[in-house]
Amino acid sequence: MVGMLPGMTISAGIIIVLPLTFVLPPSISIALLLGLYAGGMMGGSFSAILLNIPGTPSATAALDGHPLARRGEAGRALGVSILASFAGGLCSCLCLYFIAPYLADVALQFQATDLFSLVFFGLTIICSFAAASLVKGLLSGVLGLIIMTVGQDPVMGTARFTFGDVNLLSGIHFLTALIGLFAIPQLVDNVREMACSQGEGQSPSQARVGRILPGIADLKAMRLPAALGALVGTFIGILPGAGGPIAAFISYDYARKLNRAPEQFGQGSVAGIAAPEAANNAVTGGALIPMMTLGIPGDPVTAILIGALLVHGLAPG
Repeated sequence: MVGMLPGMTISAGIIIVLPLTFVLPPSISIALLLGLYAGGMMGGSFSAILLNIPGTPSATAALDGHPLARRGEAGRALGVSILASFAGGLCSCLCLYFIAPYLADVALQFQATDLFSLVFFGLTIICSFAAASLVKGLLSGVLGLIIMTVGQDPVMGTARFTFGDVNLLSGIHFLTALIGLFAIPQLVDNVREMACSQGEGQSPSQARVGRILPGIADLKAMRLPAALGALVGTFIGILPGAGGPIAAFISYDYARKLNRAPEQFGQGSVAGIAAPEAANNAVTGGALIPMMTLGIPGDPVTAILIGALLVHGLAPG
């Protein structure tokens, strides 16, 4: 529910549920919170596919799910998304169980310059998404960086581009900007479609769910993208500060480059759904690796989970 609702975050959901765990045994409490973590990551894809409004930042790479839903194949898109998410989560779970200490050593070897290079690489992928117009891709990346500079400087604490408004000192929240960029244009588009269809005496088109289980052809098409997304998501998940959106976009870009029909990406490709969905769910298990082995949170959710573990007398690291 918290993943599906735009504006709600997984962190907020865990904070809401956390007081309920005080009276529960530690094992049940941690299972509840981890289930909310994984389920919230999956739920963000539901609204992205059905409404074209990502419920979580990591679901922004579900660029192929909504075109399928508009063609009346929403169930097919949801089925591929759920299976790919399960595969990604299972892969990161196995990595957490078997090779967590070794992956933690890899995470410790990543310095600030390496993380900067990874984030910069994630930004350059914007240009490959905007293959039709390289200038538009570069402009969108630059505008995003400009928006992120609004607020207090993280090192010096000086105000940047706030124009004297105290409400801008905390910056522009990523999720707020995300909802504005995705939700408002989609709502305007829906209203326009309803007005046009009513004017022509037709009923507005609805996204039909239909059959959810993918067919054999879909399973074959999603094998390689889901495996690729699971590995990329697990690796990026262990790096503190990288997060799900970078993993989703990098895996989407890799899957498109390795696909035999890259021109279908963005038009309703099964591989374009499977790769980012496997990646953003693999991030959940990957982020738990530095949290459990080193006591270092990989994202805001794992930072809250560390607090939950400490409440129950379990010291990570």
